[in-house]
Parts: sequence; C-alpha cells; structure tokens
Amino acid sequence: GGQPVGGAAVRRRAWVVLPLAAILMVAGYVIWWRPGELPAVLKTAGSGSHATYLKAQDYLDHYYRPQGVENAMAGFQKTIAEDPRFALAYAGLARANFLQYWQRGDTKFIEPTQTNASHALELDRNLAGAHVTLGRLYTETGKNDFAAQELHEALRLDANNAEAYHGLAELYRKQGRTA
Repeated sequence: GGQPVGGAAVRRRAWVVLPLAAILMVAGYVIWWRPGELPAVLKTAGSGSHATYLKAQDYLDHYYRPQGVENAMAGFQKTIAEDPRFALAYAGLARANFLQYWQRGDTKFIEPTQTNASHALELDRNLAGAHVTLGRLYTETGKNDFAAQELHEALRLDANNAEAYHGLAELYRKQGRTA
C-alpha cells in the first residue's frame, strides 16, 4: 500500500496554485474593495513614485514590525517629493503620523496627521482612508462630532471599509455607547 502516484502531483500543483490564488485574491481586493483609491494610484503616480509608494504602504501595513511606521513615513515623504500631487502618499503619511500619535501618545504627531490627511483630501475627496484617519484622530482627541462626520463619510465612500467600522466602534466606546 503506498500512496497513489497522482497524490504527489496533486500536492505539487497545490503548492503552485495556492500562492497564485492568494495573489489573485489580493489583486481582487485592491480592485474591488478599494475602487476609489486604485485609479488615483494609476493616474497620479509615475513609475518611480509608484514603486516607492507601494513599498511605503507595505511598511505601513506591517506597522507593528520594528521601524515599520518610521520606514513608511520616510517612503511616503520620498513619494511626495517625487510627485507632490500623489494623494495616496499624503493619506498614507497621515495614517503613519496617526499611528505614531496613537502608539506613543506623542502630541507632536497630531498636527502632521491632520495636515497630511487634509492635503490628501484636497487632492482627492474620495479617499476613504484619509477620512478614516481624520475620524480616528478626532476620536482620540475628543472631537466626537467631527469624528462621526469623517467616519460616516468614509463609509459613504466605501461601505466595506473595516477600518471605518473599527473607528466608529472606538468612537461609540469612548462615548459610552456600548450597546
């Protein structure tokens, strides 16, 4: 009794198919779940700034790693230097600034968070992520009405934005609205 010869071939194919499926799922997520943001990347970024932005975004997505936020900030700043009209880079920098404030409690990051998110929205009002960052900042600084406004706008733009729902949950918790 050994294993059928076809079993090894199926396992080898699975090792090829599974990573490919994962890549396609991520691409589908970017295109379908972030429809308002992908065109901004393609329309405003040159190839150099686009690559720098993507690397910075990867650092930001893994902000919990050592130097993740700091590396993201440097990448977004470089992207902005290469392309000052790259709205997503400003939104990413705002989120990185917010994470610095949120993790460290250092108030020097409040103003850059607000400035960069506002600049991103001046360039593209449809960036749900920038609205989420402002909403989370306003929640943390006790500006609940502004927080609700920004988070609801983010959900209007992207009804599937998990960070916006997280932001609303945090706002409601801080307001004592736990039911």
